[in-house]
Amino acid sequence: TTNTAALIRLINGAINFNVAPSGSANAAISWTTAMNINAAGIVTKPLQPAFSMSVNAYSGINCAPQTHLIRFGDQSSGGGLFNNGNHFDTTNRRFVAPVSGFYQFNANIRMDGTSGDYVYLTMVKNGSTNLGRDLDVGVGSYVNRTISVVASLSANDYVDCNARTSGDTSIGIDGDSYFSGHLIG
Repeated sequence: TTNTAALIRLINGAINFNVAPSGSANAAISWTTAMNINAAGIVTKPLQPAFSMSVNAYSGINCAPQTHLIRFGDQSSGGGLFNNGNHFDTTNRRFVAPVSGFYQFNANIRMDGTSGDYVYLTMVKNGSTNLGRDLDVGVGSYVNRTISVVASLSANDYVDCNARTSGDTSIGIDGDSYFSGHLIG
């Protein structure tokens, strides 16, 4: 048939869960390991959506009008550490959920040469729902901001990171900044 397929195999004390997309009737099936439990009980899920992106080089930004999308994952300058499943969109600088579920996200930015009243880091779902933010911070050089959230997402929801300020504040985002996430379940 042309339906999707699944196969569970016991091999050398390990359990392999394999899947295959729909194909042509009577054609050979190309299996992909979706999950493996080895003899020691270690579970691996090679298809699990996960990413880790960085800001590869220092970038000066002006947060007018008070919000700026942080440019994680600039592939042209090596800002992508890994992108399992390619669910982090390097054009729009956001993670797009492939399936509904709970996701863990972490971000750390190092801001240099900030000016203005305050600057903080936020994670936003679908451009408007604030998932969380760090505490307001004063300005200066080498200020680190970190945030970690668990979010319930539906398929095609997206999450991105923003720097927010009290006004038209100039800040620099250093190359030591990271944004990562993965599907919990």
